[in-house]
Amino acid sequence: MTDAIFNVPYPVNEPIWNYAPGSPEKIALKKALAEAKAGQKDVPMYIGGKHVFSDEKKAMHPPHERNHVLGQYSKAMRST
Repeated sequence: MTDAIFNVPYPVNEPIWNYAPGSPEKIALKKALAEAKAGQKDVPMYIGGKHVFSDEKKAMHPPHERNHVLGQYSKAMRST
């Protein structure tokens, strides 16, 4: 057990959203999710501060919908 007294400051720089049904933040979130799901992205690797695409790609899926493909990312290959 600890004898410390914790005083967690109240967050003042971030808005607190409740995402209630019909609220503007809930509508904006659903729109952003639909836009992300509508197209596929090709995600590069970042090596030395540069975007690097490889010929070998791996599919990205939402964890709750494994049949849907969000896009693919470039996969690094091991050099010998």
